[in-house]
Amino acid sequence: MKFFNFRKKDEKDSKSCYSCCSDNKTSNDASCDLLVLGGGCKKCHNLENSLIEALKEMDLNLSVGHVTDFGQIAAYGVMQTPALVYKRKVLLSGTESDKNSLINLLKKEIL
Repeated sequence: MKFFNFRKKDEKDSKSCYSCCSDNKTSNDASCDLLVLGGGCKKCHNLENSLIEALKEMDLNLSVGHVTDFGQIAAYGVMQTPALVYKRKVLLSGTESDKNSLINLLKKEIL
């Protein structure tokens, strides 16, 4: 049974941490503006995709990373994934959000 769907190290695209981070399982605040925390499940990827759509609609040029290492996730104090982090502040935890909810959250927290 396959629990996690990690991308290969050479698979890079602008929608994931591969565009701003050096390795395929971790990222850090220095290289990514927003971080999605989660092991790679469907909910985590849905949150990441909704976040990217929200950023495009808002015309914000922020990089998005995806942290899959559970040790690093725990360091943020997150006990439920998916989670969303901006400047080391957890904005969302334990739930996926749609694009419109994320737009409202980003307007409140970032703008």
